[in-house]
Amino acid sequence: MDHRLLAALLLVTACHHASPSPETPIARAPKADDARVEIHVEYHATPGPEHGVQVTLEGTEIPLALVERHDEEGITVGDEAIRVHPGVSHWTIAAGFFRSDTRSMMTDVPREERYPCPYGFGVMCKRTIHEQRMMPQTVRIPLGECGATFAHTPRARGWYRLEYDFLGDKQCALRCWKHMEKSGQPPHLVPCRPLGEEG
Repeated sequence: MDHRLLAALLLVTACHHASPSPETPIARAPKADDARVEIHVEYHATPGPEHGVQVTLEGTEIPLALVERHDEEGITVGDEAIRVHPGVSHWTIAAGFFRSDTRSMMTDVPREERYPCPYGFGVMCKRTIHEQRMMPQTVRIPLGECGATFAHTPRARGWYRLEYDFLGDKQCALRCWKHMEKSGQPPHLVPCRPLGEEG
């Protein structure tokens, strides 16, 4: 385990409380038995000028605001932490690089039109007319993307770390670590047991 990752894990991280649908295991309010999951993203390749990352838990996107920075090696990294309810958790983290391009495209443009109503003298009616016009549109040109998954069972009051590494187009990895603290021993990280291997 890289010493930089261990040092980053030991930093005090403010937890983010998402507001997803009620059936998801994300904690909407702090509870004593919540597990904490720190999400760490590293971009080892930058195939485009712009990028985005999506994190989903049990198929529901988590609205994160990753705080990105450059480490001492120039790698862009981002961190955020959330609370989740104990139980089975299927994670997916995907990142993509792209460039934005402005193109003229045929677009449906609605226009309101007024006309004399067929009933009532001097009464005006209105209708919506749709016209096709060439309009400038901003489109995203994908330049590289990759997603990875991991499933495990966070324990009550556990502290976990998900590490996602973007290496290039269709090249990425997602690892999970559990933060361990025992009396008389320094804090350390151990790999999470994948779902089905937890025993």
